[in-house]
Amino acid sequence: MTHNDHANTTTPGPFNGPDRQAMFAEFIRSGLQQLIKAELTAAVSAGRYERTEHRT
Repeated sequence: MTHNDHANTTTPGPFNGPDRQAMFAEFIRSGLQQLIKAELTAAVSAGRYERTEHRT
């Protein structure tokens, strides 16, 4: 039979440090910012600093 004595221990890693809440918040903020940029680019049919026929 397998024993899971380690099941209640915390594995060290980047999200288990004292500032894990700040790291998680930054992860979410960064992901949402990328999503906003992608949606904006699709909506105006041009990337940043690009021009289209409809956008002068």
